[in-house]
Amino acid sequence: MSEDKVSGIYALFVGLLYMVAAVGEIAGFLQRDLIGGVMLMVISVVYIYGAKRFLQKKDFAFIVGGVFLSVIYGLLYLSIAFANYLEYLMGVKDFLLLRELRIEIWLMLVSSPLIYKVWKDIRKLKW
Repeated sequence: MSEDKVSGIYALFVGLLYMVAAVGEIAGFLQRDLIGGVMLMVISVVYIYGAKRFLQKKDFAFIVGGVFLSVIYGLLYLSIAFANYLEYLMGVKDFLLLRELRIEIWLMLVSSPLIYKVWKDIRKLKW
């Protein structure tokens, strides 16, 4: 199996994971966050459509978009967790690491092989 086919299948897998997480957040199984669930749904659709186009040998633009959204959204929740930790150090509120490491952060880590693939492919482009 070629590297491109593996990357396309992995992008589809990541998209499905984002879809499951979106349904979980909207339904309240993970954390009750309607806006976060909608955003996860958008990311999942971008990944799934990108995997479809990539496997058809058209382009990888949607996978690049999905990776971009994953990184931005994951870093946003990582910075929120860090801000909550700083509030804990100041004595303002309680801090529980498991509560702060939300599914968006874990999904960003799961999509890291695609981050590497996109970085490698973009560096090969002639501008």
